[in-house]
Amino acid sequence: MMRSVARADSQELFLAASLLVVIGAGLAAALAGISMALGAFIAGLLLAETEHRKQIEKTVEPFQGLLLGVFFVSVGAGLDLSLLIANPLRVLGIMVITMTVNAQVLFVLSRIFRLESLPSMEAALMLAASGEFAFVVLQTAMQDDLLGRSVGNTILVASILSMFCIPLLSSLAAAIRRYALRSALAQ
Repeated sequence: MMRSVARADSQELFLAASLLVVIGAGLAAALAGISMALGAFIAGLLLAETEHRKQIEKTVEPFQGLLLGVFFVSVGAGLDLSLLIANPLRVLGIMVITMTVNAQVLFVLSRIFRLESLPSMEAALMLAASGEFAFVVLQTAMQDDLLGRSVGNTILVASILSMFCIPLLSSLAAAIRRYALRSALAQ
């Protein structure tokens, strides 16, 4: 389908086809009893693996700011500050434990895949925070009663707060790299 649309050489038709795939996959997932967001996410992954990914990126580029805005508004709407105020140690503890476990797993995997220690540490720090997919998983788990609302919302708030730490983690990774480079040059 995307090959036929690409031959038509129409930006609007390409955008419509891309949206049709994403919305169609989301609806199909919803009809199958799976999260609509998960279906749309999978469709996005599939589109990113096609031979037309560059054209899809170019077509979607004007909407990036809008989509990022919608994402961050939805993240902000999910941040229940009353949970943070009521249980700051629990929320911050979950955040720290999650980020620590993520970083450790990523460091070990990086080393298994033969990355050197410094790049492994940088990757672990940069990817330690929760990602957007955590929202999909947590929302689905709460909807399907696999996770209680209070526990799920607490983890959701901890995940959102961990995302706020990404600039700090990035700065820390850069500082570690600078220190390692200075140490290597000094020897």
